[in-house]
Amino acid sequence: MLAVALGCSSAWLGCGTAESGIDQSVLEGGTDAGSGGTAGVADSGSNAGNGGTASVADSATPAESGCPGTKVKCTGECVDTSSDLNHCGGCGMSCPSFMTCGGAVCQLCTFTICGGDCIDTNADSENCGACGNACGPGQACCAGSCLAVNVAIDPHNCGRCGHDCQGGTCEYGTCQPIVVAEPCCDPIWDLKVDSTHVYWSIFSLPWVIQKVGHGGGTPVTIVENGKHFALDSTSLYFNREDCSSGLGSTINRANLDGMEEIELVGSETCPGIQAMVVDATSLYWTSEYAGTVTKVGLEGGPVYVLAAGQSQPNAIAVDATAVYWAAEKGIMKVGLNGGEVVTLVGWAEPHNHMDIAVFDGYLYWAESGSFPYDNAGRIMRIRVDGANLETLVDQQTIPSSIAVDASGVYWNDYEGTLKKAGLHGDNPITLVLVGSMTSIALDASSVYWALETGGYTPAKVMKLAK
Repeated sequence: MLAVALGCSSAWLGCGTAESGIDQSVLEGGTDAGSGGTAGVADSGSNAGNGGTASVADSATPAESGCPGTKVKCTGECVDTSSDLNHCGGCGMSCPSFMTCGGAVCQLCTFTICGGDCIDTNADSENCGACGNACGPGQACCAGSCLAVNVAIDPHNCGRCGHDCQGGTCEYGTCQPIVVAEPCCDPIWDLKVDSTHVYWSIFSLPWVIQKVGHGGGTPVTIVENGKHFALDSTSLYFNREDCSSGLGSTINRANLDGMEEIELVGSETCPGIQAMVVDATSLYWTSEYAGTVTKVGLEGGPVYVLAAGQSQPNAIAVDATAVYWAAEKGIMKVGLNGGEVVTLVGWAEPHNHMDIAVFDGYLYWAESGSFPYDNAGRIMRIRVDGANLETLVDQQTIPSSIAVDASGVYWNDYEGTLKKAGLHGDNPITLVLVGSMTSIALDASSVYWALETGGYTPAKVMKLAK
């Protein structure tokens, strides 16, 4: 009998129960995959699923193998042993056909077993709705039914059933980007989205903050002389600076139409605010000239300096326990109420300004490297407790913006490409080659970016269905 180490998850059928029919002990030659090892197979490494033999990895670690990210080399190819069916948890440790590989462990099939294979009968054209029910010519399997859908050109079923291009066209099964807005001739900064609109600030004199609906249209200016900003479900938070006339800097709050404005923080100086982020109780920001990370309540009140003496703090992110920011020589962290400043990642040479994002217990960043760059850019991540520093994708050309959600990691590079990879750095791809970008934002269905066209040509806010 096949012996598989099962670290239980509710997504696995019969997990941890006698009904699964699987011997859940780890037999000779196996390691407990539920606690970080590989799924063992019975009888001296022989694979019960296909009769193969588990081989020894060409290289035990990603660093030694020369493979990108967390991949290792098995039989001469770089593979992700956390998800590869033929190398699940280790080289040669293949899963049987009634199982899948997730988290380096063979998991029971949660779809339907057809002819010994794990099949999603909602989407498989050869087994649509039931095993053996094949769709005819010109049909695709959509939600378990064979429909006359051309996934090569249908913008509502592009590449697969139900994949909507969100207003874009579908060419050869791939959604094409659309222009959401053409604000003006100046570069766009601080692109952000909520459930209905896209927002951005324009680097001009004076700065302005504008918005437009997800479907596109004519931009609406909602704040005059507004620079960097953050937003939540009800309010827009932004700073104004007028250093040349000596009026100093303020941080203000308005509703999402730019109305009902109040001042939260006033200053006679210009601290050089670089970025803002908001959570349920507070607004946080970095100030390059002042070298500080600061917060204030959403209704105003006392202003708290969480970290001082920072060298060029810029991009900022927050989660339930801490504030994170990128600085000249490292990525830093401090508690929501201040305390010890921790260096999560440090480097000897100054790095170019970079973008950061926090998601699901990890901090991600786009690292440009130091001069002269030469494809030294990397997409990186580290656990928020400082463990597991990982290079997800390397040999990038000055990546500068990054955004992360459950669908993956998105970034741009100097060559004008928008790219995506899985959260572990797996399957990096180029989504579009579009030109110089200045910011990236995500919602549930699309990725947005600001396209800098240069000169007097209008800049663009772009959108692509995920």
